[in-house]
Amino acid sequence: LVDAPVHEGAAVLGDVRIPVPSSAGYRVVVGVRPESWELVGEHAGGLRLTVELIEELGAESFVYASAPNADGQWTTSSGRISVRVDRKLSVALAETVRLKPVLDELFFFDSATGLRLS
Repeated sequence: LVDAPVHEGAAVLGDVRIPVPSSAGYRVVVGVRPESWELVGEHAGGLRLTVELIEELGAESFVYASAPNADGQWTTSSGRISVRVDRKLSVALAETVRLKPVLDELFFFDSATGLRLS
C-alpha cells in the first residue's frame, strides 16, 4: 500500500503519475500487489528504488526495495515496496531498479478513512 498525494487527478509517486478515481481527495492509498509492478528500463521513467532484500522461492523471487524518496511526498507503512519477479531476471542487492505499476491491476482507498474508492 502506497500513500500518495493527488495532483490533477493522479497519485504522484516520484516521476510516476497514476490516474485515480474522481472521488479521491488530496491523498490516496494505492494498493499494488507484488505481481502488479513491472521492471522497466532506465529511460522508461518509473519509480526509482534500491534493492534491499531478495527472497528466492524457486520459480519466482520477491524483491524488496526502498526509495530514496527525497521529496517525502509518498510513503509505505514498511518503507519498502515488494515486487514479484521471474527467477530468470537477474536483480542484485543494492541495485537501483525502476518500476511502474500495471494500471488495470490497482486498487484505491481513501487515505483518511481507508474506504475503497470506485
